[in-house]
Amino acid sequence: MKRTFFIIFSTLCLCIADRAEAQVTIGSLDDPQSFSILELIGGGTRGFRLPQMNTCERDALNVTGNDDARGLEIFNLSTECVDTWNGTKWIETCYPKSLKPEMIEVVGGSFTIGERLQTYTTKDPNSYTVTISTFNMSKTEVTQAQFEYVMGTNPSYFQCGNSSYRSHVQARATSVLPVEGVNWYDAIAYCNKLSIKENKTPCYTVQGVDFDTLTYKGIPHDDTQTNAIWDAAKCNFDNNGYRLPTEAEWEYAARSGLQSYSKQNSDSYDYDYSGSNNICEVAWYEGNNKTDDACANPFLNTYGTKPVATKKANQLGLYDMSGNVWEWCWDWYGSYKTDKTADPTGGSETNKRVLRGGRWIYDATRCFVSFRHSDSPNLRFDRVGFRVVCR
Repeated sequence: MKRTFFIIFSTLCLCIADRAEAQVTIGSLDDPQSFSILELIGGGTRGFRLPQMNTCERDALNVTGNDDARGLEIFNLSTECVDTWNGTKWIETCYPKSLKPEMIEVVGGSFTIGERLQTYTTKDPNSYTVTISTFNMSKTEVTQAQFEYVMGTNPSYFQCGNSSYRSHVQARATSVLPVEGVNWYDAIAYCNKLSIKENKTPCYTVQGVDFDTLTYKGIPHDDTQTNAIWDAAKCNFDNNGYRLPTEAEWEYAARSGLQSYSKQNSDSYDYDYSGSNNICEVAWYEGNNKTDDACANPFLNTYGTKPVATKKANQLGLYDMSGNVWEWCWDWYGSYKTDKTADPTGGSETNKRVLRGGRWIYDATRCFVSFRHSDSPNLRFDRVGFRVVCR
């Protein structure tokens, strides 16, 4: 039977000032396969999801001439790219290539965590040599599209569903921006949900939480306090599921792992920033989020996070490990535990979790690969995201 594609309308907030109409149903008239690209997200506003279509289905939507549909984003199954309707034509954005994080192998080895680099003036007094087992790390920070695909919602500030930030993302492909606005609890929930989705064994155990049915209603949104149940989460590092990197794994990967320096190696890869001593090459930071930026900026006048993988990767092929957004690590923040030299998992001296990598609105020193930061695991900001690892 000839398949018919049709559009039904409902209120949708796109990356334009006014609300627009665009809820899509795909299927034949006698066998409609409806899905909604709408999602009620709080405050009475509406955001949109990324439906999955092939090119033929996308074209059958027939949005030509429909300016109300401007900003509609679709994950294209044919090309594994994100297509955005700009009011006239579909704009294809091919990073990331899929809604599954692309993983890069990080071959294990030894390095000195917290060691001073060329221009970093303070060395952590507890820095020491650790040995890291081989693991895999996501090539980029988790994007808004990847997070929403797994969790069914998008907490990011830099998205069109947030009226206060809409002017900063107008006419931009927000799906390829790093997800932010995620607290530490959100990040480990994503890891377990993604593991389940890919038939892997989840790493995290949280008392009383069923990750198969987990929604944001099960995660505390109160930014004024932490949650003891979530803070007591356990991680089985032997499982093959996704998880947050330990602080040691993060720094080892940021230094390009085994391709990092030896003091006898004149071709040192041990850079101040992840992949370079020139921050303009590898990082989005305070210096290139201004019109008078210190670096040549292809996103001139675009305040906020930038699309992943638009700067140079480090020697392992990992992007944005300096700048863009801070990245949550597994560890509680505290002094390095020098009694554990193999795959250390951090201390428990504080009630804050480790953040690494710097951010889009912070100075260059915070982007050093050895710079440490932390915050309460319940807090969410427009400059904090994460990436994942697995065995």
